[in-house]
Amino acid sequence: MNRVMIFAYWDKDGVIDDYVLYYLNKAKAIADHIIFSADCEIQSTELPKLDKIVTHTINGRHGEYDFGSYKRGFLYAKENGLLDNADELIFCNDSCFGPFYDFENYFDKIDRTKCDFWGMNFNKQFDNHLGSYFIVFGNKVFTSGAFNDFVNNIKHQADKHNVVLEYEIKMTEYLHKNGFAYSYCYGYPGSFRIYNTIFKEIEKRQYPFFKKSMLVNQFDFIVNWAVNRMKKQIHSEYPFECIKKYYKRINEKTPFKTRLINFLKMWVPYFIILPRVRNRMYLFNRWYEWK
Repeated sequence: MNRVMIFAYWDKDGVIDDYVLYYLNKAKAIADHIIFSADCEIQSTELPKLDKIVTHTINGRHGEYDFGSYKRGFLYAKENGLLDNADELIFCNDSCFGPFYDFENYFDKIDRTKCDFWGMNFNKQFDNHLGSYFIVFGNKVFTSGAFNDFVNNIKHQADKHNVVLEYEIKMTEYLHKNGFAYSYCYGYPGSFRIYNTIFKEIEKRQYPFFKKSMLVNQFDFIVNWAVNRMKKQIHSEYPFECIKKYYKRINEKTPFKTRLINFLKMWVPYFIILPRVRNRMYLFNRWYEWK
């Protein structure tokens, strides 16, 4: 099956980290062409890292976030004939670490006879929608006037929240109302929640990703603790040390006050909300007992 992938990217320093290169190299197993579409100025010394991995790189700040990058990548692919023989179009971005397991597993899981497009997970926050960090469109969808109209009308939004409301959430229902059926690998709620899972659940469900936002602006000891747990609980060939390396770079300039606030937001609920039963307390995803 012929597939084209549009990989949306942003980095405040214009750096391409090892976790990105791992993702792209694994993606080559399921994509015949990869368009690397950035919403930032990638350093000239970083660009050679993409040689022999991607078909084309779109480099430069446009301010339209991931959907603006999807738009630019899609238009490039369309104008240069990359979609002429494509069976599927993939939109994905750099917001996750992974894949922990082979991409092929998820493509084999979806029954194409029952859907026209699908995503890695389904979300009900704000409204029913597929997570836009990994979504796959069949030929019937991406060649349709409805899809092309939606993509061509992507504009600059005031902030990321507006992008989510206007594009990520509305796209699923828009395509559905235009006659396209959708499916997903992991449902919501209860079935799987990427933001509130533990690493044992990732292994149990064979979920391929972990959201980067979970550990942004955290103390180093929290990052190290989390990554060490990943290594123990997720049985994968994934190079987990690249996660530590990434956070070391982006978190080192974060003020202490910001790290402290994020630390409290992340862990205080475990003391206040989660149950205390006599001499037991649930903390850091584990029960602790004392006499």
